Amino acid sequence: MARVRRSPERQLAIALALLVLATIALAPLMSVGWCRDAPIGGVSECGSDSYSLIGLPSNLWLWLFTVALIVVATALISRRRSRRRDQVDRMS
Repeated sequence: MARVRRSPERQLAIALALLVLATIALAPLMSVGWCRDAPIGGVSECGSDSYSLIGLPSNLWLWLFTVALIVVATALISRRRSRRRDQVDRMS
């Protein structure tokens, strides 16, 4: 089975698309606050939750980890492919 060679521009486009998808799905872009009032003093509570653009519960660390993972994976794949190209060029 022949391998498909991807140009660096195509690799970058795929990485950017993955970053956009990760941002839409995981970035905490909306915040919702809530309070529960109780008739007894000191028992009421309030809080807030963060949600992504599509409504998934999210937090900043999950999104940052995912973005870093995409960037590192893209860099490693690109580096590995450029080394292979250099080896092939040296052989010919």
